Amino acid sequence: MFGPSLASQTGWLYPFAAIAVVCGLLWRRGRPRTDRIRAGFALWGTWLATYFLVFSAGSVGGHTYYMGVIAVPLAALTGGGTVALWRAYRAGGRRSWVLPGVVAATAAWGAFLASEFPTFLPWLAPAVGALGLAAVALLVLARPGGPRTGGRLALAGLAASLAALLLAPGAWAVQVFNPAYGSSGMGAVGPSGMRGGHGGHGSSKWPGNGHGKGGFGASTGQLSAEQRALLAYTTAHRGTSRYAFATDGWNGASPYILATGAHVLALGGFSGQVPFPTEPQFQHLVDTGAVRFVLLGTGRGAGTPFGGGSATTAARIADWVRTDCPRVPASAYAGPHAPKPARPGPGATAQTLYQCGPGTADGSAGSRAPHPRLAEAAARNAPR
Repeated sequence: MFGPSLASQTGWLYPFAAIAVVCGLLWRRGRPRTDRIRAGFALWGTWLATYFLVFSAGSVGGHTYYMGVIAVPLAALTGGGTVALWRAYRAGGRRSWVLPGVVAATAAWGAFLASEFPTFLPWLAPAVGALGLAAVALLVLARPGGPRTGGRLALAGLAASLAALLLAPGAWAVQVFNPAYGSSGMGAVGPSGMRGGHGGHGSSKWPGNGHGKGGFGASTGQLSAEQRALLAYTTAHRGTSRYAFATDGWNGASPYILATGAHVLALGGFSGQVPFPTEPQFQHLVDTGAVRFVLLGTGRGAGTPFGGGSATTAARIADWVRTDCPRVPASAYAGPHAPKPARPGPGATAQTLYQCGPGTADGSAGSRAPHPRLAEAAARNAPR
């Protein structure tokens, strides 16, 4: 949870939230059990501690979007803590030192995290550090009883504090609009969503499984020339089909969906092991013309990140397609000098396009005989 790959996603305010929950609980000791402020700190603190411990045990498993449940209590504790610490600061006394201290700790943590990605906005870490120093200096000078007590100076210190604490997470958050980073496939933003060395374009500290982008064959949001040609062919010949084509898993479908918004049916869902569509449902989709083309990898489970073997519904459907549906030659959509079929993501194999609807790529009648497994499943599920 303190590693750069995860902490850079939601952990910029760890020190502030931790100190805020401790102060919020200690400073309100002796209050009635119905005290809402203490209850709020207890609620958000328990939430944060629970998920922090669970995720520290390795439960994230590379899926950074799980970290969203950490962001909620962090935001609540930071917001509530800002109010509590500001009031204590303005009241004077020993508690007034807590705000400058927590700003210094959080700014130092933010500068350290930003420095772990030196090729991504190289000015960010020094800027956070400089703002943090300025904020602490202003807060110390303007502290009640300090050398230059004053409301405006204190407000300037508060503004500098907010800027120091929010500059780095803000810089990471806006990278969702930066096409250079695209989709990590695991919900990560900024350079920490990319695999490789020490941050920056095309590299990072994230332990993904792809080349350039983290996650299981994450898409860049752009199609190769071969992929565009394949999509254009299926779109032109789909007729009234609901889907441009079906494919064996999200790894094969995601590039087309992200790049163009095309209607692509991913057999087996994300893992390739979800029994949707079922065998009778897929047979119905083919019979009614809702699915006409199917794009499959050369091996079982090739389009999915987890494989799945022949036991899954998606694998049995793929087996039927390979057996009973004619192939569409690559030259039909990519010309006579067509290269090998495009690979939708790292780790995937070359793919082959099949036509299962009426007619074939050469205009002859296509095979419509159902696979025995599909026929048996359809018979079992037929209304009696």
